[in-house]
Amino acid sequence: MTLIDPSSEPVIRFLEANHFGKELQPLRLEGSERRYFRCHSNNASAVLCIENPFIAENHDFLNIRESLVRASVPVPEIIATSPEHGLILQSDAGSMDLQTWMDSDDSGDTADSHNSGPSGSWKAEAKAQRIEQHYMKLVDYILTMQSIPLEPPVSTRSFDREKLHWEMEFLYERLERVAHEKGVSVIPSFELKMFLLEVCEALGTYSSQCFVHRDYHSRNVMLHDQNLTIIDFQDARSGNRYYDLASLLFDPYVSIPVHLRKKCVDHYFASAGLEKGRGIFYLQGLQRILKAMGSYLYLGLELGKTSYLDCIEGSLNQLEACLHLGRFPDSVFLFILDCKKKLVPALQ
Repeated sequence: MTLIDPSSEPVIRFLEANHFGKELQPLRLEGSERRYFRCHSNNASAVLCIENPFIAENHDFLNIRESLVRASVPVPEIIATSPEHGLILQSDAGSMDLQTWMDSDDSGDTADSHNSGPSGSWKAEAKAQRIEQHYMKLVDYILTMQSIPLEPPVSTRSFDREKLHWEMEFLYERLERVAHEKGVSVIPSFELKMFLLEVCEALGTYSSQCFVHRDYHSRNVMLHDQNLTIIDFQDARSGNRYYDLASLLFDPYVSIPVHLRKKCVDHYFASAGLEKGRGIFYLQGLQRILKAMGSYLYLGLELGKTSYLDCIEGSLNQLEACLHLGRFPDSVFLFILDCKKKLVPALQ
């Protein structure tokens, strides 16, 4: 079904009924079919989500949002909905996500505006402290989400062995397509495929199943006045406890310092009362990064969202970091090397 036109009469009436103007600012194109726009009233802004018509009581975003609200996880507020037109009007969590802020020159500290020319090193140190505070808080939110009881729709879908391995097969198919279209062979070796099959078995049968956001990374964390808001949680499912932690700390969109990753991991394990499990965590990091690579290739080459191809190199860098921590077999290293030598240049 085609999504409704943002300039159509139903959208305009919906906005006017909620005292917002009809002028819409498109927000960054993401991997889903949903479209997001910023709209304005006299003294506020909001975000309009346009998707297919839905039944409110069965809507994943709305139901999962209620679970997150009850757990005190910061998520956007719902201003109004129009299910028959696929419209959801949400509070505006800010125009800057965590990745954008981390890549910017702004320290994000309002005290800067009252300083007469602070040194670059002072600003860098202040920003590093802010980044660390944000990441530690995001780790705490993972622990909070993992305390949420598993209920539909989250409980009806899971990162089991079949799902995890399907994601690996999806990557293999994308790489085969690259070989066909670009003439570049980066097909994983038989040894690597067998290793990844064992990885998915270990991850999919891990005993501790809990609430998993699924896309818990820097582009799905909004930052406004140094307050964090979590978005894009409608595809949450059950899975092993390390999935979101791996998504956050081996994020292809950003590169956090080694010491900060270690501090976050130590904080998570201490807070969760875990003495073991880091090996499983690194395995989940490996699987998650490879899954992301498959998604980037699909979005970039098959859906025409070419900006995602720029994320392949970041994925390989994270994969290399995960390789050294997890001490994976040589087949993983050889795959990374092959991709850096062949795949990355072919996509540029």
